[in-house]
Amino acid sequence: AIYKELRTKYPNHPSHYVYTAITQALSMFKSYRRLSRKRGEINPPRIEKLNILLDDAHLFWFSWGSIRLATHKGHIAIPFRVHGHSMKFMHWQVKGSRLVRSNNEYYLHVTFRRTVEEGDAEGVLGIDVNECSVDLAVVKLGKVRFIKIDVSEVKHVRGRYLRKGRSIQSKTSGEQELGCWRSILGGRSGG
Repeated sequence: AIYKELRTKYPNHPSHYVYTAITQALSMFKSYRRLSRKRGEINPPRIEKLNILLDDAHLFWFSWGSIRLATHKGHIAIPFRVHGHSMKFMHWQVKGSRLVRSNNEYYLHVTFRRTVEEGDAEGVLGIDVNECSVDLAVVKLGKVRFIKIDVSEVKHVRGRYLRKGRSIQSKTSGEQELGCWRSILGGRSGG
Protein backbone atom coordinates (compact mmCIF):
# COMPACT_ATOMS: atom_id res chain seq x y z
CA ALA A 1 0.00 0.00 0.00
CA ILE A 2 2.78 2.44 0.92
CA TYR A 3 4.87 1.40 -2.08
CA LYS A 4 1.98 2.00 -4.46
CA GLU A 5 1.24 5.39 -2.87
CA LEU A 6 4.87 6.51 -3.18
CA ARG A 7 5.16 5.22 -6.75
CA THR A 8 2.12 7.25 -7.78
CA LYS A 9 3.49 10.31 -5.98
CA TYR A 10 6.99 9.92 -7.53
CA PRO A 11 6.43 8.08 -10.83
CA ASN A 12 9.70 9.24 -12.44
CA HIS A 13 12.00 8.17 -9.60
CA PRO A 14 13.68 4.75 -9.81
CA SER A 15 11.52 2.23 -7.97
CA HIS A 16 14.48 0.85 -6.04
CA TYR A 17 14.89 4.17 -4.20
CA VAL A 18 11.27 3.98 -3.08
CA TYR A 19 11.75 0.37 -1.98
CA THR A 20 14.92 1.12 0.04
CA ALA A 21 13.29 4.18 1.66
CA ILE A 22 10.40 1.99 2.82
CA THR A 23 12.84 -0.67 4.06
CA GLN A 24 14.87 1.85 6.07
CA ALA A 25 11.74 3.45 7.55
CA LEU A 26 10.38 0.04 8.54
CA SER A 27 13.69 -0.87 10.15
CA MET A 28 13.67 2.35 12.18
CA PHE A 29 10.06 1.77 13.26
CA LYS A 30 10.74 -1.82 14.35
CA SER A 31 13.77 -0.69 16.36
CA TYR A 32 11.70 2.07 17.99
CA ARG A 33 8.89 -0.34 18.85
CA ARG A 34 11.31 -2.90 20.31
CA LEU A 35 13.10 -0.26 22.42
CA SER A 36 9.84 1.27 23.64
CA ARG A 37 8.71 -2.14 24.86
CA LYS A 38 12.01 -2.67 26.70
CA ARG A 39 12.58 0.79 28.18
CA GLY A 40 9.14 2.30 28.31
CA GLU A 41 8.78 5.81 26.97
CA ILE A 42 11.47 6.84 24.49
CA ASN A 43 11.64 9.59 21.90
CA PRO A 44 10.26 8.68 18.48
CA PRO A 45 12.84 8.23 15.72
CA ARG A 46 14.05 11.24 13.74
CA ILE A 47 15.97 11.33 10.52
CA GLU A 48 19.03 13.44 11.24
CA LYS A 49 21.10 12.33 8.28
CA LEU A 50 19.69 11.71 4.84
CA ASN A 51 20.64 8.19 3.77
CA ILE A 52 20.30 6.78 0.27
CA LEU A 53 21.07 3.10 -0.05
CA LEU A 54 22.87 2.31 -3.30
CA ASP A 55 22.95 -1.46 -3.51
CA ASP A 56 21.55 -2.09 -6.98
CA ALA A 57 24.01 -2.32 -9.86
CA HIS A 58 21.42 -0.79 -12.20
CA LEU A 59 21.21 2.43 -10.19
CA PHE A 60 24.81 3.28 -9.44
CA TRP A 61 28.20 2.70 -11.02
CA PHE A 62 31.26 3.14 -8.87
CA SER A 63 34.69 4.02 -10.19
CA TRP A 64 37.60 5.49 -8.29
CA GLY A 65 37.04 9.23 -8.20
CA SER A 66 33.44 9.35 -9.43
CA ILE A 67 30.09 7.66 -9.07
CA ARG A 68 27.23 7.60 -11.57
CA LEU A 69 23.71 7.60 -10.18
CA ALA A 70 20.35 6.97 -11.77
CA THR A 71 17.96 9.80 -10.95
CA HIS A 72 14.53 10.91 -12.13
CA LYS A 73 16.32 13.24 -14.58
CA GLY A 74 18.63 10.56 -15.99
CA HIS A 75 22.12 9.50 -14.98
CA ILE A 76 24.44 11.97 -13.28
CA ALA A 77 28.17 11.66 -12.57
CA ILE A 78 29.40 12.90 -9.20
CA PRO A 79 33.14 13.33 -8.64
CA PHE A 80 34.54 12.70 -5.16
CA ARG A 81 37.87 12.65 -3.33
CA VAL A 82 39.25 9.25 -2.41
CA HIS A 83 40.81 8.97 1.02
CA GLY A 84 44.33 7.51 1.02
CA HIS A 85 43.31 4.65 3.31
CA SER A 86 40.70 3.56 0.77
CA MET A 87 43.27 2.80 -1.90
CA LYS A 88 43.96 -0.62 -0.36
CA PHE A 89 40.46 -1.66 -1.51
CA MET A 90 41.13 -0.65 -5.11
CA HIS A 91 41.02 -4.19 -6.54
CA TRP A 92 38.16 -5.41 -4.35
CA GLN A 93 34.59 -5.80 -5.57
CA VAL A 94 32.03 -3.12 -4.64
CA LYS A 95 29.14 -4.75 -2.81
CA GLY A 96 27.06 -1.65 -2.19
CA SER A 97 27.23 1.88 -0.94
CA ARG A 98 25.32 4.48 0.96
CA LEU A 99 25.15 8.18 0.17
CA VAL A 100 24.86 10.15 3.43
CA ARG A 101 24.11 13.85 3.81
CA SER A 102 25.17 15.44 7.07
CA ASN A 103 25.29 19.21 7.65
CA ASN A 104 25.04 19.99 3.92
CA GLU A 105 28.01 17.71 3.17
CA TYR A 106 27.73 14.43 1.33
CA TYR A 107 29.66 11.29 2.22
CA LEU A 108 29.86 8.09 0.23
CA HIS A 109 30.17 4.98 2.39
CA VAL A 110 31.22 2.07 0.19
CA THR A 111 31.14 -1.59 1.20
CA PHE A 112 33.76 -3.75 -0.48
CA ARG A 113 34.00 -7.50 -0.80
CA ARG A 114 36.79 -9.80 -1.83
CA THR A 115 37.07 -13.52 -2.23
CA VAL A 116 39.56 -15.22 0.01
CA GLU A 117 41.03 -18.50 -1.08
CA GLU A 118 41.25 -21.04 1.67
CA GLY A 119 44.53 -22.83 2.07
CA ASP A 120 44.95 -26.43 3.14
CA ALA A 121 44.94 -26.85 6.90
CA GLU A 122 48.12 -28.24 8.42
CA GLY A 123 46.49 -29.26 11.65
CA VAL A 124 43.59 -28.84 14.03
CA LEU A 125 43.15 -26.35 16.86
CA GLY A 126 40.67 -27.02 19.64
CA ILE A 127 39.72 -24.12 21.92
CA ASP A 128 37.91 -24.37 25.26
CA VAL A 129 37.05 -21.05 26.91
CA ASN A 130 36.39 -21.33 30.64
CA GLU A 131 35.79 -18.73 33.33
CA CYS A 132 39.36 -18.82 34.62
CA SER A 133 41.33 -20.20 31.66
CA VAL A 134 41.52 -20.69 27.92
CA ASP A 135 42.64 -24.21 26.99
CA LEU A 136 44.08 -25.01 23.58
CA ALA A 137 44.76 -28.39 21.99
CA VAL A 138 47.01 -28.19 18.92
CA VAL A 139 47.15 -31.29 16.72
CA LYS A 140 49.73 -30.97 13.96
CA LEU A 141 51.45 -33.72 11.98
CA GLY A 142 50.53 -36.40 14.50
CA LYS A 143 51.80 -34.39 17.47
CA VAL A 144 49.44 -33.16 20.17
CA ARG A 145 50.26 -30.15 22.30
CA PHE A 146 48.18 -28.65 25.12
CA ILE A 147 48.36 -25.01 26.14
CA LYS A 148 46.55 -23.52 29.13
CA ILE A 149 46.29 -19.74 29.50
CA ASP A 150 45.26 -18.49 32.94
CA VAL A 151 42.86 -15.55 32.64
CA SER A 152 41.60 -15.45 36.23
CA GLU A 153 43.49 -12.20 36.91
CA VAL A 154 41.81 -10.52 33.91
CA LYS A 155 38.43 -10.83 35.59
CA HIS A 156 39.71 -9.05 38.70
CA VAL A 157 41.49 -6.32 36.69
CA ARG A 158 38.31 -5.69 34.70
CA GLY A 159 36.32 -5.44 37.92
CA ARG A 160 38.79 -2.94 39.37
CA TYR A 161 38.61 -0.78 36.24
CA LEU A 162 34.81 -0.84 36.31
CA ARG A 163 34.77 0.23 39.97
CA LYS A 164 37.34 2.99 39.36
CA GLY A 165 35.42 4.22 36.32
CA ARG A 166 32.17 4.40 38.28
CA SER A 167 33.94 6.20 41.12
CA ILE A 168 35.51 8.78 38.81
CA GLN A 169 32.26 9.26 36.92
CA SER A 170 30.27 9.82 40.10
CA LYS A 171 32.84 12.36 41.32
CA THR A 172 32.95 14.30 38.05
CA SER A 173 29.18 14.31 37.58
CA GLY A 174 28.88 15.82 41.06
CA GLU A 175 31.41 18.51 40.11
CA GLN A 176 29.45 19.33 36.99
CA GLU A 177 26.27 19.74 39.00
CA LEU A 178 28.09 21.89 41.56
CA GLY A 179 29.63 23.99 38.77
CA CYS A 180 26.18 24.42 37.25
CA TRP A 181 24.77 25.64 40.58
CA ARG A 182 27.74 27.98 41.03
CA SER A 183 27.05 29.58 37.66
CA ILE A 184 23.35 29.91 38.50
CA LEU A 185 24.03 31.40 41.94
CA GLY A 186 26.67 33.76 40.55
CA GLY A 187 29.73 32.19 42.18
CA ARG A 188 28.18 31.76 45.61
CA SER A 189 28.52 28.36 47.24
CA GLY A 190 24.90 28.20 48.39
CA GLY A 191 22.31 29.52 50.82
